[in-house]
Amino acid sequence: MENPENLKFLDLFNNSISNSFYVEEAWRIVERASVILKDPESPDKKGGFLAICDSQTGTLATMQIGTIGSDEKKRLYMRYATEKATRLYMNYETFRSFETKDESKNHFGGGVHIHACNLIVAFSAFKEKVDEAISVAYGSFCSVVNGQEYTQKDLPYIYAKIYEFITESTRERFKDNMEIYKLAHDLYR
Repeated sequence: MENPENLKFLDLFNNSISNSFYVEEAWRIVERASVILKDPESPDKKGGFLAICDSQTGTLATMQIGTIGSDEKKRLYMRYATEKATRLYMNYETFRSFETKDESKNHFGGGVHIHACNLIVAFSAFKEKVDEAISVAYGSFCSVVNGQEYTQKDLPYIYAKIYEFITESTRERFKDNMEIYKLAHDLYR
């Protein structure tokens, strides 16, 4: 059965012109990740594709975040992001796309299922653990904000709640990915 509360993320994401708070945060997360978690092999990489999915209904939305060098890379990153989200949707109990990674099928890590709010977030462009850190940061943001109205003066409170959500809810499941905590510290501390 569909829960309208869970669809707030997708509604706000899909209606980004009317509520840019979600899109602006996605851009901020990717921009900071491209700076602080920069890959020495691809130092100019500045963007990729974000996919979000309601894990109850399967409703999926994708968006390019940042700059991508070529149309070929755009198609590749979009395909990988949607594949990660779809794979998590098909394997509902899974928390990380790393759990079902299979390079022979081009199935990579970088997506997460935030069960607390029935949200799947996947990103594709960077190394897998950076993609996963971006997904955790954005999923945590969505979980904390959850369609509520905030003003600029509320940001310190929101950021503190997001940091707490990331550090408390991911401690055991993501202990092998320190990129999550580096990014969370930079964004929300």
